[in-house]
Amino acid sequence: MDTSIKETKSKLDPFEDALLEMDAGKITLAEMQQWLSGQGVAMSLQGISHYLSNRRQRRWQAQMLERLAKGVAEDAELKGAFNTHPEPDLETMLKLARFVIMQQTMQLAAAPEITPQTYKTTKMVLGYINSQLKQRSGWE
Repeated sequence: MDTSIKETKSKLDPFEDALLEMDAGKITLAEMQQWLSGQGVAMSLQGISHYLSNRRQRRWQAQMLERLAKGVAEDAELKGAFNTHPEPDLETMLKLARFVIMQQTMQLAAAPEITPQTYKTTKMVLGYINSQLKQRSGWE
């Protein structure tokens, strides 16, 4: 399953790994800005902050999709993660919905019975996706 997330191009993309590493190392935005300047890239503090926030969120989304694809995420952990990160983009939600539907279709083809855990997880994920789509579309 392709769990890649389409990303908007940025002049910071070539420096993504270095910036995320600096961010994890608690390097300040001003220090990152100075480092980027040395690399020949001019960027505002707000631009760097926005880029890092966006990339952190996208990496988190990709990791969650990857974990779901591998069947590693447990119900409580998944629910907590969605409550902590309630703003995945529409494309990610659609990929998640497609994955859950495909997973359930394959399980039903192999064994027509659904386990209570599978039902609960599927209901929770699809309910979350549905609520986010309603909220964002204003169709509530």
